[in-house]
Amino acid sequence: MTFLAVATMAEALPLLGCRPRVVGMGQQRYDLGDCEAVISAGFAGACQSWLEPGDVVLAGSYEPVLKAALRAADGEIRTVDHIASPAEKAHLGRTGIAAVDMETRWLREAAESRPVPFLGIRVVIDGLGDRAAGLAAAAHYPLAALRLRRAVCRALELWPGKAGR
Repeated sequence: MTFLAVATMAEALPLLGCRPRVVGMGQQRYDLGDCEAVISAGFAGACQSWLEPGDVVLAGSYEPVLKAALRAADGEIRTVDHIASPAEKAHLGRTGIAAVDMETRWLREAAESRPVPFLGIRVVIDGLGDRAAGLAAAAHYPLAALRLRRAVCRALELWPGKAGR
């Protein structure tokens, strides 16, 4: 069984039918139960100007065929313990980070401690100059939600959750 973790109800809504578990934002203890793999899915803020709302960024272990199928952008997802401001996203972008979120690292570490395969799927909802809790992010929600659902459904088809095993 794959544990599909999302942080908020806003991320869970487009994934209804995929049995997402809302785990909340930030670092915490995750009960991964008897899962065989972990997918952390949700939204992220762009740290690069070339990333736009709706773009997908991946983390963890996956094959190039999955990256191609999701048309995922290259780059690292940086997990922070707070909502990143546009200035902080720009600073992270100058260090090479593609996107920022509040869960990927923590869920990856929980999966690695089991050890079970991990895949992080993040869809950009706020652009480089946008605030995560601002009007731009709200305006981008319909597109980001649609892309999140498509990406997770496709990943559930293609990602075996057994990479490196």
